[in-house]
Amino acid sequence: MPAGVSSASRSNMYQDKMEEVKVPVEQMNQEDSVAYAKKLERYFPGALGEEEFIRQASDMLLELNFTPDSSINLVSNCRDELCRTFVETLDKDWGCSFNISSLGGMVFCGKTGFKAAMAHSPIVEGKERYVIWVAAHVAI
Repeated sequence: MPAGVSSASRSNMYQDKMEEVKVPVEQMNQEDSVAYAKKLERYFPGALGEEEFIRQASDMLLELNFTPDSSINLVSNCRDELCRTFVETLDKDWGCSFNISSLGGMVFCGKTGFKAAMAHSPIVEGKERYVIWVAAHVAI
């Protein structure tokens, strides 16, 4: 954003962009889906779908010996029902996750919450491994 642009102008610019896509994803037809994909690429070039993101991140973690058997899966995501598929995919790939979520996907479990989660970590070869997935809700 150029220097000197007021926050009101910035807000109006973002509002204009947000109003370009008005149909909820779950109600989209083929035409809406194509328009959505174009907007997604325009505003978030190179964005990955959640399954592809999880696959790529998991491949990287596996190379570092973080596996479903050697690590605990801690997840913080938005509690919105639209975000459930993210956790379901993680649970399918990594086993049942430990929920550290709060509104908007922010991690607010505190010291006690982290201690509780860490108490469930497997110990493999004397090591505890934690995989923490934080996925704030970003609406388009």
